[in-house]
Amino acid sequence: MSDLYFEIPLGGVTGAGQYVKVSPEDYAWLSRYSWHINKQGYAITKIGGRHKSMHRMVAGTSSPYIFVDHLDNDRLNNTRANLREVTPKENANNMKSNVKIEAFGEEKNVGEWVEDERCEVSYAAFYNRLNKGIDPETAMKKKGNKRALGE
Repeated sequence: MSDLYFEIPLGGVTGAGQYVKVSPEDYAWLSRYSWHINKQGYAITKIGGRHKSMHRMVAGTSSPYIFVDHLDNDRLNNTRANLREVTPKENANNMKSNVKIEAFGEEKNVGEWVEDERCEVSYAAFYNRLNKGIDPETAMKKKGNKRALGE
Protein backbone atom coordinates (compact mmCIF):
# COMPACT_ATOMS: atom_id res chain seq x y z
CA MET A 1 0.00 0.00 0.00
CA SER A 2 1.28 3.43 -0.90
CA ASP A 3 1.86 5.76 2.03
CA LEU A 4 1.35 8.86 -0.10
CA TYR A 5 -2.03 10.55 0.37
CA PHE A 6 -3.75 13.92 0.54
CA GLU A 7 -6.26 14.98 3.18
CA ILE A 8 -9.69 16.47 2.52
CA PRO A 9 -11.33 18.22 5.49
CA LEU A 10 -14.74 17.10 6.68
CA GLY A 11 -17.55 19.46 7.62
CA GLY A 12 -20.55 19.15 9.87
CA VAL A 13 -20.71 18.64 13.61
CA THR A 14 -19.31 15.09 13.60
CA GLY A 15 -16.72 15.80 10.92
CA ALA A 16 -15.27 19.04 12.29
CA GLY A 17 -11.50 18.74 12.69
CA GLN A 18 -11.34 15.40 10.87
CA TYR A 19 -9.90 14.57 7.47
CA VAL A 20 -10.37 11.90 4.82
CA LYS A 21 -7.30 10.34 3.20
CA VAL A 22 -7.36 10.11 -0.60
CA SER A 23 -4.88 9.12 -3.30
CA PRO A 24 -3.07 11.99 -5.07
CA GLU A 25 -4.83 11.18 -8.37
CA ASP A 26 -8.27 11.59 -6.72
CA TYR A 27 -7.63 14.73 -4.69
CA ALA A 28 -8.44 17.31 -7.40
CA TRP A 29 -11.89 16.00 -8.29
CA LEU A 30 -12.93 14.90 -4.79
CA SER A 31 -11.90 18.16 -3.11
CA ARG A 32 -14.47 20.04 -5.24
CA TYR A 33 -17.24 18.58 -3.08
CA SER A 34 -18.22 19.34 0.50
CA TRP A 35 -17.84 16.20 2.63
CA HIS A 36 -19.26 15.16 6.00
CA ILE A 37 -19.57 11.92 8.00
CA ASN A 38 -22.79 9.90 7.99
CA LYS A 39 -24.08 7.85 10.96
CA GLN A 40 -22.09 4.82 9.79
CA GLY A 41 -18.83 6.79 9.75
CA TYR A 42 -18.40 7.10 5.97
CA ALA A 43 -17.49 10.31 4.11
CA ILE A 44 -20.49 11.39 2.03
CA THR A 45 -21.51 14.31 -0.16
CA LYS A 46 -24.64 15.31 -2.05
CA ILE A 47 -24.61 15.29 -5.86
CA GLY A 48 -27.77 16.01 -7.82
CA GLY A 49 -29.85 15.73 -4.66
CA ARG A 50 -28.52 12.24 -3.84
CA HIS A 51 -26.03 11.20 -1.17
CA LYS A 52 -22.85 9.65 -2.54
CA SER A 53 -20.20 7.78 -0.54
CA MET A 54 -16.61 8.73 -1.22
CA HIS A 55 -15.31 5.15 -1.08
CA ARG A 56 -17.81 4.02 -3.73
CA MET A 57 -16.98 7.01 -5.94
CA VAL A 58 -13.24 6.30 -5.71
CA ALA A 59 -13.81 2.62 -6.54
CA GLY A 60 -16.15 3.53 -9.40
CA THR A 61 -18.84 1.22 -8.04
CA SER A 62 -22.52 1.94 -8.61
CA SER A 63 -24.01 -1.56 -8.32
CA PRO A 64 -25.82 -2.14 -5.01
CA TYR A 65 -24.70 -5.79 -5.19
CA ILE A 66 -21.02 -4.91 -4.95
CA PHE A 67 -19.52 -3.70 -1.68
CA VAL A 68 -16.38 -1.61 -1.32
CA ASP A 69 -14.18 -2.83 1.53
CA HIS A 70 -11.65 -0.73 3.45
CA LEU A 71 -8.72 -3.12 3.92
CA ASP A 72 -7.58 -1.42 7.13
CA ASN A 73 -11.20 -1.01 8.41
CA ASP A 74 -10.66 2.79 8.55
CA ARG A 75 -13.72 4.30 6.85
CA LEU A 76 -11.90 7.62 6.41
CA ASN A 77 -8.98 6.06 4.50
CA ASN A 78 -10.27 6.24 0.93
CA THR A 79 -6.96 5.79 -0.84
CA ARG A 80 -7.15 3.49 -3.86
CA ALA A 81 -4.68 1.07 -2.30
CA ASN A 82 -6.99 0.67 0.72
CA LEU A 83 -10.18 -0.11 -1.22
CA ARG A 84 -11.34 -3.28 -2.94
CA GLU A 85 -14.63 -4.52 -4.39
CA VAL A 86 -16.08 -7.51 -2.54
CA THR A 87 -19.25 -9.57 -2.29
CA PRO A 88 -21.52 -9.03 0.73
CA LYS A 89 -20.18 -12.25 2.27
CA GLU A 90 -16.53 -11.23 1.84
CA ASN A 91 -17.31 -7.83 3.32
CA ALA A 92 -18.97 -9.34 6.39
CA ASN A 93 -16.03 -11.67 6.98
CA ASN A 94 -13.64 -8.69 7.05
CA MET A 95 -15.65 -6.57 9.50
CA LYS A 96 -13.85 -5.80 12.74
CA SER A 97 -17.18 -6.16 14.54
CA ASN A 98 -17.67 -9.62 13.03
CA VAL A 99 -19.57 -11.58 15.64
CA LYS A 100 -19.39 -15.30 16.25
CA ILE A 101 -22.78 -17.02 16.30
CA GLU A 102 -23.33 -20.18 18.30
CA ALA A 103 -25.43 -23.01 16.88
CA PHE A 104 -25.23 -26.78 17.14
CA GLY A 105 -22.60 -26.34 19.87
CA GLU A 106 -20.20 -24.53 17.49
CA GLU A 107 -19.19 -20.89 16.98
CA LYS A 108 -18.83 -19.41 13.47
CA ASN A 109 -19.42 -16.06 11.78
CA VAL A 110 -22.34 -15.54 9.38
CA GLY A 111 -20.29 -16.27 6.26
CA GLU A 112 -18.95 -19.50 7.74
CA TRP A 113 -22.45 -20.64 8.76
CA VAL A 114 -23.80 -20.00 5.26
CA GLU A 115 -21.06 -22.29 3.88
CA ASP A 116 -22.01 -24.99 6.42
CA GLU A 117 -24.08 -27.86 4.94
CA ARG A 118 -26.69 -27.44 7.70
CA CYS A 119 -27.58 -23.94 6.47
CA GLU A 120 -30.34 -24.12 3.85
CA VAL A 121 -30.76 -20.39 3.14
CA SER A 122 -28.84 -17.59 1.45
CA TYR A 123 -26.49 -15.22 3.21
CA ALA A 124 -29.05 -12.39 3.02
CA ALA A 125 -31.90 -14.52 4.40
CA PHE A 126 -29.78 -15.84 7.28
CA TYR A 127 -28.40 -12.39 8.12
CA ASN A 128 -31.85 -10.74 8.02
CA ARG A 129 -33.37 -13.44 10.20
CA LEU A 130 -30.60 -13.05 12.77
CA ASN A 131 -31.21 -9.28 12.81
CA LYS A 132 -34.86 -10.00 13.63
CA GLY A 133 -33.70 -11.92 16.70
CA ILE A 134 -34.48 -15.38 15.34
CA ASP A 135 -32.58 -18.29 16.85
CA PRO A 136 -29.62 -19.21 14.57
CA GLU A 137 -30.61 -22.87 14.16
CA THR A 138 -34.14 -21.84 13.15
CA ALA A 139 -32.84 -19.04 10.89
CA MET A 140 -30.83 -21.57 8.84
CA LYS A 141 -33.89 -23.59 7.84
CA LYS A 142 -35.45 -23.13 4.41
CA LYS A 143 -38.95 -23.91 5.63
CA GLY A 144 -40.41 -23.58 9.03
CA ASN A 145 -42.96 -21.85 11.13
CA LYS A 146 -43.46 -18.45 9.46
CA ARG A 147 -44.07 -16.83 12.82
CA ALA A 148 -40.82 -18.29 14.20
CA LEU A 149 -38.98 -17.04 11.11
CA GLY A 150 -40.47 -13.56 11.52
CA GLU A 151 -41.99 -13.58 8.05
